Amino acid sequence: MESPGLECKTSRVSSGLLTVAKGRGCSQVMAHYVSLPSQTADPTNVEQAMQFFEPSRPFVKDSIRLLKRCIKPDRREFQKVAMATAIGFAIMRFTGFFVKLIPIPVHNILVGG
Repeated sequence: MESPGLECKTSRVSSGLLTVAKGRGCSQVMAHYVSLPSQTADPTNVEQAMQFFEPSRPFVKDSIRLLKRCIKPDRREFQKVAMATAIGFAIMRFTGFFVKLIPIPVHNILVGG
């Protein structure tokens, strides 16, 4: 998957795969070299390796974009999240307590304790 405005040229080097992308209208050249084991020098294996890693590229790009946009919460926001979490824990704790407490008298009534 190429970015708009970039020309990509892929060359097979003796020990790996070299991809060079050159932007139109700028002199900056980005080179990406993937070192591959000597047994995968066969073009079909290289293509299979590239097809294997291709679906993960958008995920990695989106993850990096997300991490760059995330900000550290301020004190007020952190306290709100902490309070909501504490209330949730308390509700779950009491719910579990009563669910555990109700079967004890019911069992005693049915069995005749």
